[in-house]
Amino acid sequence: MHDNQDGTVTGHFTVPTLAGQILKKVIQQIASPRRFAQRAARDAQAQAAERGTALTASETAEATWDAFRAEELDWSQKYGRAFVELLEHLPTDHLSGKVNATIVVTLDHDQLKASAGAAHLDTGHDVSASEARRLACGAGLVPAVLGGESQVLDLGRSQRFFTEAQRVALALTYDTCAADDCDRPYAWTEHHHEDAWATGGRTDLDRAVPLCGYHHRRIHDPGYYHRVFREDGGRKRVTYVKRT
Repeated sequence: MHDNQDGTVTGHFTVPTLAGQILKKVIQQIASPRRFAQRAARDAQAQAAERGTALTASETAEATWDAFRAEELDWSQKYGRAFVELLEHLPTDHLSGKVNATIVVTLDHDQLKASAGAAHLDTGHDVSASEARRLACGAGLVPAVLGGESQVLDLGRSQRFFTEAQRVALALTYDTCAADDCDRPYAWTEHHHEDAWATGGRTDLDRAVPLCGYHHRRIHDPGYYHRVFREDGGRKRVTYVKRT
């Protein structure tokens, strides 16, 4: 996938024929004129209801035709919009860690109210604040609003495993594995207790170290010793040295 630096991303993939045909049919169905007409009719009726009126069947039909005439996208763009809609509604509940497939968005509270400025993604990219607001209630997106209500992120000895809320919070600090020079994405990481749980370590946010599977195994490998460095912004960096 290539970031075009203009608010779009271009991608290429090769999949089995069956999977490709399934994807094609789903996108065609989402972009179908019938579905567009149904959505346009619902939107027109909702707008009328907000004005305290109701549309007749003929008025609804006319509003639907107006929406068709105002549509400026060609079919390739319509299919692209359908693909985006598909991605925004993919369920993540049955993944190994649904937060791994969650985009974390950070924006100022005033921006959230005004839809102005830019919001920052945990992948290192920016989107408009209005786009973040549009998705804020959607699947797979957690708004981390500065100044918003806090969650319990320090669990002490009450729980061994780090929670999804803690994982989301750490995504604001890390975009990769904490091991030095490791570029594996944060979504691949597991959470390591800086102080071993078995010897009294606490499941607190500031004791969590996100490590990819390779470096998590290495930190428990008796053939290596490691050091954890704390950097500006709260990020930790882990280095390894082979024992001799």
